[in-house]
Amino acid sequence: MARAAARVNWTKMADIVAPEQRAAFNAFRSKSEALAAKVESLPEKQKTPDWEHYKTVLGASKKPIVDEMKKVMESVKVSRPVNTMTSEIDKLKKDYEKSFAEFKAEGSARSSTLKQQASKYTSMKCLTQMSDDEIHEAFPEVSPEAYEEEQALNASHDHHEEEGEDEEFDIQIPKLNELFPKKK
Repeated sequence: MARAAARVNWTKMADIVAPEQRAAFNAFRSKSEALAAKVESLPEKQKTPDWEHYKTVLGASKKPIVDEMKKVMESVKVSRPVNTMTSEIDKLKKDYEKSFAEFKAEGSARSSTLKQQASKYTSMKCLTQMSDDEIHEAFPEVSPEAYEEEQALNASHDHHEEEGEDEEFDIQIPKLNELFPKKK
């Protein structure tokens, strides 16, 4: 059974990382790569002790201790937890892909609608060059009465500026030395 090591595309991740987080990202990357290299250097299966070698090296008097150690080590079974997260992650991924596809379809539909509206406005003459009838034809939601009211309001503002009635709003800004006189 080959070891399935997940490969990380560090260049793609580096493109996403903000510039102010680049140093932390590089530290994380180097630490992660060092740990991955250490795991890869480990053997696939742990070596079993050579019990016969220990019996001969330690002598006949230590043979019962070696046999007991062998028995104890063989009785130890490391249980691995059942992987329940992979199915949940796959489910989340499918849900995400489904919502992404819906979002993309909605975005494409909205984009095409906006492009149609934009082409309508870009192909239209400039409003200042249009007659009133052409404006009302191009924008049926704008009634002639509302347009005339807007024009009258604009004319009254223009007239207001011409009369010079805004003199009462003149603000006298004090000079810097008046605000902050020099200390004597």
